[in-house]
Amino acid sequence: MTTTDPPSLSFPRAIFAKLSPRPYLLAHLSLSDHSTLPSRPCGRRPSQPRPATLHTGSLINAHGSAVVRTGDTAVVCGVRGELLDAQNVPTFRCTNDDNYNKQKPLTASEVRGLGLLVPNIELSTGCAPGHIPGQPPSSLAQSLSMRVLNLLHTSNLIDPEGLALRYQEPAIGDLDNTSMDVEGERVIKAFWVLYIDILFISLDGNSFDTAWAAALVALSATRLPKVEWDEDEEMLFCSSEKEDQIPLKLLCFPIPSTFVAIGAPDSSSQDRDRNRKDKAFHVQKWVLEDPDQFEESLCDETATIVVDSSKGSDSIDTMEVVRFEKKGGSQLVEQDIEAMIERASQRWQEWRGLVTAASQQA
Repeated sequence: MTTTDPPSLSFPRAIFAKLSPRPYLLAHLSLSDHSTLPSRPCGRRPSQPRPATLHTGSLINAHGSAVVRTGDTAVVCGVRGELLDAQNVPTFRCTNDDNYNKQKPLTASEVRGLGLLVPNIELSTGCAPGHIPGQPPSSLAQSLSMRVLNLLHTSNLIDPEGLALRYQEPAIGDLDNTSMDVEGERVIKAFWVLYIDILFISLDGNSFDTAWAAALVALSATRLPKVEWDEDEEMLFCSSEKEDQIPLKLLCFPIPSTFVAIGAPDSSSQDRDRNRKDKAFHVQKWVLEDPDQFEESLCDETATIVVDSSKGSDSIDTMEVVRFEKKGGSQLVEQDIEAMIERASQRWQEWRGLVTAASQQA
């Protein structure tokens, strides 16, 4: 009499990922064969970001636009400039010092106080399973808008003087010597208010990096109309000629890179007496760059590092950290952060090359 073994119970990968998502992810990262590198369920290595693509000038009615895609996360950004008459800002430089009012350059703090940069993020219906029609703006969209706004100001991305529209007053005769003329002052007549609208077409993780990249690329491609002040009409006139458009001046090129950390108990320490307080609980840890939505939902810790070249070159040696954000957990140590900064610098070079290539084709 022969016996047959009962059939083994197995699940397809997709079902396994839904039933036990965390063990599914750890099963990919944990290596039984040390001759192969660990890989994520999507097939990428832990330090491998998703490929990025971008296009500029897609929206003809915007002063600047860009479509950016990293993996399955796709974002479209449009920049539209509107004029704000300086006379409609009664609190702007309220002082008796006329020389201060007329001559001092516009500062970054004044740009922030006047609210000249207005980012807005919207998650379109169907961009992700959790976003259904008829819902109010989600907390994710609001927090992303604030993070983009804070980085716009803290990085001093836009030249403040590029948002100020000045008028050269006509020369006037000197009261002491009528034969000489005194050059007129350059006074601020209006400001550019930039509305930066960011729409997620598809969302599959790492929303902030992609949203910021779309905003940065759109601002790099922004061309504002030439504006002149008519002293007789006391009005601003915008030129409709394309050759008169003025590129928006950017002072830097900050790029964020997001990492997540996920840990699992170390199998070599399973026999450790974990009830004793004087013995550490060993955890095996992985740091994943550019996480997708599946990995973000399982992570223990998230960190975003914003880097930029301090001297305007493309060399990694000149990179500096502009901003560092972290939430959750305490697994990341100094060595991890140093490796993340190096990876973020390499990612900066990749984005720089993409934007340079796109500007040459425009």
